[in-house]
Amino acid sequence: MNKFPNRAIIIGGGYSIKEGMQFGLFDKIKTEFTVGLNSAYKFIEPTIEIWVDWSFWAGRNTEPNKDKILQLNSLKVCNISAIRKETSIPNDIIPLYCKGNVRPSEMFSKKAVFSPALCGYFGLTITANILNKLTHGGEIYLLGYDFGDIGKTDNKGRAITHFYQGQIEHRGIGLIKYYKAKETNADTIFKMYVEDFPNIKIYNVSMISKINIFEKTSYQDFFQKIKNNPIKINKPYVKSEIAKLLNTLMGV
Repeated sequence: MNKFPNRAIIIGGGYSIKEGMQFGLFDKIKTEFTVGLNSAYKFIEPTIEIWVDWSFWAGRNTEPNKDKILQLNSLKVCNISAIRKETSIPNDIIPLYCKGNVRPSEMFSKKAVFSPALCGYFGLTITANILNKLTHGGEIYLLGYDFGDIGKTDNKGRAITHFYQGQIEHRGIGLIKYYKAKETNADTIFKMYVEDFPNIKIYNVSMISKINIFEKTSYQDFFQKIKNNPIKINKPYVKSEIAKLLNTLMGV
């Protein structure tokens, strides 16, 4: 009998993921319900691949990701503006509208995803709403949600912000202005997820993260938790349920 998982793992780009990779992170979570943000798909094929930026999709002074994303056996979900120049949209891409003036839990009632500038908000909003609708609760583990740099620079003089820095290029690397801007203050904004989804426990698997509103846990504890309660999803079923939910309730 198919059962929708009550645990989701969101894979961001923060430098702290390097610690998990030392212990075989991507192999340990390959059977889980995973949500990959931006370039995460280059390290693991997630259940859902999420992006918000046209330049990431089509390329702007960097390599485009479009062709590689289309080849993934993942459900693709993006900000509608990220594919705004496409004349046709493949069936496994779900484009959603974003707004900064709605609450995370209003995604279906307002038919818009709360997402002020950053993919991390977009991905967490979608994931929390999926669990809330399909399992009425559960757990979310945030990987690479550092929300800042590590206080060092790379050989181009940019702040080190991403675990794949030096291997992959995109315009968000080293760009820390979003993390420091008043309108994207971590403790203020992420608090809304705690308030809006009391039935979902959100863990931050980054001890160096600037986000303090979620309980922080080490990779060792994270690996032990998923080992004690292993989940092996039926990927086609999970993708189908998510697609039905987003397409029907978002009115797309």
